[in-house]
Amino acid sequence: MLKHGLFIISFSICLLSCGDKSSRVDSTAVNNNSPSSYIDSLNKAIVENPSNAKLFVLRAEYYESQNDLVRAAEELDRAKVIEPENCSHYSQKAKLLIALRNYQGAVGELQKCLAQNPEDVGANLVMAELLLRTEAYDEAVSFADRVLKVDVFNDEAYFIKGMIFKSAGDTSRAISSFLTATEQNNSHYEAFLQLGLLYAIAGNDMAIDFYNNALRIDSSSIEVLYNRGLFEQSNNRVRTALKTYSEILKLDSADAKAHYNKGYIYLTQIDELDSAAMSFEASIQAIPNWTDAVYNLGLVAELKGNREEALQYYKNALALDPTHTLSAKGLSRLGI
Repeated sequence: MLKHGLFIISFSICLLSCGDKSSRVDSTAVNNNSPSSYIDSLNKAIVENPSNAKLFVLRAEYYESQNDLVRAAEELDRAKVIEPENCSHYSQKAKLLIALRNYQGAVGELQKCLAQNPEDVGANLVMAELLLRTEAYDEAVSFADRVLKVDVFNDEAYFIKGMIFKSAGDTSRAISSFLTATEQNNSHYEAFLQLGLLYAIAGNDMAIDFYNNALRIDSSSIEVLYNRGLFEQSNNRVRTALKTYSEILKLDSADAKAHYNKGYIYLTQIDELDSAAMSFEASIQAIPNWTDAVYNLGLVAELKGNREEALQYYKNALALDPTHTLSAKGLSRLGI
C-alpha cells in the first residue's frame, strides 16, 4: 500500500469532493507531488469540518504513505471517536499495529470490531493475517473461512489461506488456495507470484507462466523478474536468463544482483570472460564490499592468465573478509 499511497489518497479525495463541500480537499497537491500542500489543505478541511471521520481517515492514509504509522494510528483513533460503530476504522488501525509489531494491540482493535459485527470481512481477514504471523495456523484458517461463509468468492480469503498453508508446510493446499484466488481475481499479483515461487521450488516449468502472469499485472516488478531469472538460470536456460536480468537493469541499472548473476553466467556457463568481468565490476560499483564479486574478478583474471591482477583481487577479497576460503585457495593456486 505504501508504494501507491498517494494515488489512493487522491482517489479517496475525488470521492469526497462529490459530496459535502466542507469536506473537499484539493487533490492537485498530491498529483503534483506536493505532500506538504496536500496535508495543509487536509488540515484546513478538518478545522472546517471536525466531525467528518473520512477526513481523519484520509489524514491517516497520508501519514501511512509517509511511513509515519504511529501518527496514522492516532488519526484512526480520532475517526473511531466520531464513528465508533464503523468497523473499518478498527481493522485499518489493526493493520498499522501489525506493521508496528504490536500484535496485542491489533487483537484488541479487531475484537472491538468483531464484537459489533462478527461477520465483518475486513476484520476477519486482518485477524487471519495476524494469526498467520504468530503461527497460529488453525485459528488463522478459521477466520479466513468465516470470510468465505459470507463471501465465497473473496480472493483475499483464499490468498491468506494459501499463505497459511505455505507457512505450515502444506504445499499442495497452498497451491490450491492460490489458484482459487487467481480464479476469483485474475489480477491478483501476489497469488501469481506465490504460485511461481512454489512451482519453481518443484522445478516445474509452469513457474514461468505464473511469473509472467504476475508481470502482466506489474511489468516493472524486479522481484518477479529476478525470481524468473533464477529459475531460468537454474534450469540451464542461460541466454533467456541473461535477457531477464537485462530487463531488470533497464528498470534499475544499479541492481547489483542482476549484474552479479549475469557475470556468474558468463563466467561459469558460457565462458565469456570479458563480459563476466564487466558484470562483476558493475556489481561492485553498486556494492563495493561484495567479497564474492571481488573474488570472481580475481578468478576471471586468473583464467585469462593475468597472475598479478588475480593476486590483487584475491588479496582485496581477503581484506574485506579474512575468512573467505575461496580467495585463500586462489592465492594458494598462484603460489602465495
